[in-house]
Amino acid sequence: MTSAVVRLEHLAVTFGRRPVLQDLSLSLNAGEIFCLLGPDGAGKTTLLRVLAGLERRYTGTVRVLGRPPSHPELKHRRVFLPQEFSLYRDLTVAENLRFFAGLYGTSPEAPAVQRALRMSGLAPFLHRAAGKLSGGMQKKLALMTALLIRPDLLILDEPTTGVDPVSRRELWDLLFDLHQQGTTLLFTTPYTEEAERSHRVGILLQGRLAVVAPPEHLLQNLEGRVFLAPPGAPLPRRPVATLLQGPWRRVIFAEPLPEVPPDLKPTPPTLEDALAVAGRR
Repeated sequence: MTSAVVRLEHLAVTFGRRPVLQDLSLSLNAGEIFCLLGPDGAGKTTLLRVLAGLERRYTGTVRVLGRPPSHPELKHRRVFLPQEFSLYRDLTVAENLRFFAGLYGTSPEAPAVQRALRMSGLAPFLHRAAGKLSGGMQKKLALMTALLIRPDLLILDEPTTGVDPVSRRELWDLLFDLHQQGTTLLFTTPYTEEAERSHRVGILLQGRLAVVAPPEHLLQNLEGRVFLAPPGAPLPRRPVATLLQGPWRRVIFAEPLPEVPPDLKPTPPTLEDALAVAGRR
């Protein structure tokens, strides 16, 4: 994984007087799975729209597959799937696939598409209107359009939000299958357990990249620092972050405790903890 599929240098986006993205520099490697994490309003969707060529009000350098993001050559090499369902609701599943196959100059009968239809469970619903599919099926149908061309880069904005657990697993099976065929994946998600599927995570806070690291490194850095504390339990030192977990407090310290008080219960760190710590810096 050496060639850069995405390269950002000092990217900035400002809407009116409000900075949305600030001084972002980042490279994504070919074959990488990269996850953007961050709270609502951090600028994640704006960044994806810049890379998709939909947001052009930016400064700095942006290259996607070696081209400016609005370059026409990227039409058949990059696919962006937004949060909202973007296909034609009045057309059937089969009609949507034929329509997009015509746009891409390919065939919905391609073996990869037919295999994905079987994997996704959509094959029995080819004649159902897209607007009458469940939310999970709509997401899978949108993903089918990417499989029509097997893009070099697939950009997904919260692809599993509002999807039931079974459909989430099926969507990830499709994404991993596409990745195995050489597609680089860039996605956002509100589910930190999904971020653990990536090679690297970028934590975006107030328009700035606070951290970029493999998820296992982020978790290793928190080993011995995360505890559950019952209500009212005294703490041996001030934590850098505190999260609520039911009636308990989830407390994260700046460094491991040499001695653990009996009231504190050690617990495995999560990427939600890493996100909370990054937000306190």
